Parts: sequence; structure tokens; C-alpha cells
Amino acid sequence: MWSSICKFFSEPPKWEEYKNFYQLTIFRYLVMWFSVVPLIAGLLSGLPDPLPINLGGATYYLNLELPFNWKILWLSSFFFLISFGLYLFKCPPFIKKYNQFSDYLAYCHDKRWMAWLIKELSESKVDLEKFLERMLEKGYATKVSGAALAPDKNPKVLVGQTVVYLEFKSESYTAGFPVLGSAEIANEAERGVFWEIFGRYSSSNKAYRVSIRILLLISALLFLFVLGQNICTGIFYIVSSLKSFLA
Repeated sequence: MWSSICKFFSEPPKWEEYKNFYQLTIFRYLVMWFSVVPLIAGLLSGLPDPLPINLGGATYYLNLELPFNWKILWLSSFFFLISFGLYLFKCPPFIKKYNQFSDYLAYCHDKRWMAWLIKELSESKVDLEKFLERMLEKGYATKVSGAALAPDKNPKVLVGQTVVYLEFKSESYTAGFPVLGSAEIANEAERGVFWEIFGRYSSSNKAYRVSIRILLLISALLFLFVLGQNICTGIFYIVSSLKSFLA
């Protein structure tokens, strides 16, 4: 059990998994609840409970008490909102924009664009070492001797290719796009490099991904408590009604 708990916190979901989660419409109601409930509570605080209502000369009483603790549900939405804010703040823009390779293709980028994406990756705080290792293994990058960086550190647009220059631990590397060869080779390289970039962004900012998971867990536990209150209250009313009917 302890190993499962450690795994729960040591292996948080990747950024793309959080993206899919936050796109679920049902969870947007928690955000609405966070905004609306304090306003409703303020309006109802000055009314008598139960609230007398006169209809046709008869007085009826409306119970304003909710069948659950709205404060706990508000706290649940509060923790959910914080987690969503962390996601918006720390999820890499690359993941938000391209959740899969088909999303990237939908933008109809020139194959040279991959060089600029690699430059952005090198400037972000991600695992550049692992990225370069994979690029060298797959033959998409080359280690060069001496300083290979362009004066402005931007990719160079050449005939047939755009070449990006990288430096890591005093070593220099280059990669050109599109990869020279047949159209099939260029397409396969584009796909392969995309997923290497995606993978580095996907597993970045682990501490924030763990924090989001903890906040969502707290939110879920509070929500389940309120759900249990609703279920118990519903069962109580049904049982009471049945007793009155059978009496």
C-alpha cells in the first residue's frame, strides 16, 4: 500500500492528461459554484428560515436549508479552481496548442518550422540532455566540433533546409529541417521529432503536476463528502415518506 501511495505522488499525470481532464464540461460547474454560491448565500442570509409564503389565504413554509453543506462544496470548488490556475500557468504552451501530431499538422506548418520549435525547447527549462540524446540516436541531430551557434542564436535559413544550432554542457549540435532525402523520410522525421519535443514538455514541471494532483484529490474528497450528504438526505426523505404513506 505504501508503494502505491509513493507512486501516486511520484508519478503524476502528464500535462496532456490534465488538459483532457480540464476540458470535461462537468467540472466547469465547480467553477460556477465557486462564483455563484457566496452571492446566493448572502441574499438568503437575511431571510427567515423557514420562509413563510402566503398562497390563497393559506401560509406555507419553505425550508431554505440545503440538503448538504454548501461551504464544503465551495471549498471543493476552491481547490479545483487553484489546480486549474496552476495548470493554466505552468502547462507548456506547446502541449496546450498541439495535444497530438494531427493538431500540429492541422496548422499546415512548413517542415522548416521544426527548427524553431527546437530552439524554443532549448530555451525552456526542460530535459534538453535527454532530447539531444534521442535526436542523436535517431540521426536527426549531429554533434559538431567548436562553437556552432549563430551570432543571434536563431536558426539559419539555408537552401533546402533551416538549421538550428544548440549548445549543451560545452558541446555543440546542429539539426536541419526538413531532413534531406525522400518525402517519406522527411515526413517520418517530422513526426519523430514532434513526439520527442512533445515528450520533453509532457514530463516537465513535475512539482507542479504533483501539486495539481494533490489539489484535485482534496477537491474530490470534499465533493464526495457532500455527495454522501446528498445521498443520505435523499434516502432519509424517501424512508420518511414511505413511513408516512404506510402509517
